[in-house]
Amino acid sequence: MRSRSVRIVASIIACISLGAAAAYLVVTEQRLTEARDRLRAFDLRAHDSTARLSDLRVAQQAYVAEGQAIAFWTAKVATLLPEASADVDALRRLVSGQVAGESLLEVSAHLTELGNIDKRARDYVAARELLMASDVVFTEGGETVADAAQQVEVARLAEHQGFDALEAAARRTEAYAMGGAASLSALIVILLAFAPAAAREAQAEAATESSSDTLSLRDITPVVKAEAPPAPAVKAPPVKPLPARAPTVNTLSAIARTEQVAPAGSPVEATCALQSAAAICTGFGQVREAGDIKALLEQAAGALDANGLIVWLGDLTGGDLQAVVAYGYSDDVLARIKAVARMADNAAAAAYRSSAMQVVPGTASSPLGAIVAPILVADGCIGALTAEIRHGHESAAHVQALVSIFAAQLASVLAGTATADVTARAASA
Repeated sequence: MRSRSVRIVASIIACISLGAAAAYLVVTEQRLTEARDRLRAFDLRAHDSTARLSDLRVAQQAYVAEGQAIAFWTAKVATLLPEASADVDALRRLVSGQVAGESLLEVSAHLTELGNIDKRARDYVAARELLMASDVVFTEGGETVADAAQQVEVARLAEHQGFDALEAAARRTEAYAMGGAASLSALIVILLAFAPAAAREAQAEAATESSSDTLSLRDITPVVKAEAPPAPAVKAPPVKPLPARAPTVNTLSAIARTEQVAPAGSPVEATCALQSAAAICTGFGQVREAGDIKALLEQAAGALDANGLIVWLGDLTGGDLQAVVAYGYSDDVLARIKAVARMADNAAAAAYRSSAMQVVPGTASSPLGAIVAPILVADGCIGALTAEIRHGHESAAHVQALVSIFAAQLASVLAGTATADVTARAASA
C-alpha cells in the first residue's frame, strides 16, 4: 500500500510539473503576441509619421516654386503640422523603452521648431522676399525635417531591439522551464521503472500465504460445540439522559477558533503603497537642492510603476509651464522641451488651469496612460506633476492618491521658487 501511494504521489508531481511548464509557455506566448502586436502598430505609426514629414517638406518648398498657389500650400502645411504632432503623441503612447521615448521627445521639439520656421518663411513670402524665404525653407526647414525623420527611425530601431531582447529572454526561460519539467518527469519514470523488486516479491508471498490459509480453513471440517441454552432476558432499567452541560470558556474559544474564517483580500498592495509614500514624503521634507528632487522622483516612479515623471512649474499669475526636473528623460531631452502655455490643449495645461487632477487612460493600441496632478499652494496653482503610467494602473485609486500626495509635497518645496519668479517678473516690469 505504501509503495502504491508513493507511485501515485510521484505521478502527480510529474503531471503538475508538466502542467505548470505548459501554463508558463501559454502565458509567455500571450505576452510575446501582445508585444509583437504593439511593435507592429508602432511600425505603422512610424511609417505614417515619416510620410507626413516628407509631405511637410514638399509643401514648404512649394512656397518659393514658380506657378504655385501660396494659399493652398500654407493651408496644407497648417493641416500637416498638427497631424504630425498627433502621430508623435500616438507613438509615445506605444513606446516601451527609454531610448525610443527620448527620441520621440526630440521629434516633438523638432516639430515645434519647424512651426516657427514655417511662420518665418510665410512672413518672407508675404513680404515678397523670396530669396530669404528660399534660404529658410531649403536650409533650416530641410535640416529640421530630416533630423525629425531620423529620430523617428532611431525610435523604431530601438523598439525592434527591445522586442528582440525580450523575445530571446522569454525563449530562454521557456527552454529552462520545459527542460526542468521534462528532467523531473524522466527521473520519476526511471525511479518507478527500476524500483527494487523486493517489495513486489514480499507482496506476492503475502498474497500466496493468504490464499493457502483460506484454502486450508475451507477444507477443514469445523468442530461443532453444543451451545448452552440462552439465558432468560432481563429487562434493563430505563436510562435517564444526562442534563446538557453548558460549554466552558475553553470550549467556546475552541469553537470560535474553528469557525473563524480569515478575511479575504487583505490590503497588502495598499500597505506597500503607504510605506513607499511615507518614505518619499520624509525625503521631500529633507530636500536641499534640485538633485534631491530628482532622486525622490526616481523612488516615486518605482512606487507608481511609472515610465517617467516631469515637474512643470509656472507661477500664480498664470505664466507658461516650464519643465524644471524630470525622471526617465535625459537632461538634454529635458532642455529641449518647450514651454507650455496655460491655455494649451493638453493634460498638463488643463490641470494647471483647473487645479484638478487629469487622467489620460490608456487603450488597447496605446497602453501607456498618464496622471497629471496640480501643484497647489495657499494662493492657487503653481504647476503640475505629470506621470506616465504603465500597465493600465492610471485608473487605480491608490496610484492617483500617490500622485496627489507627491504633488502636495512638491508644492511645499517649490512654493518659494514660484514666488521668487513672480517677484522677479514684477521687478523687471
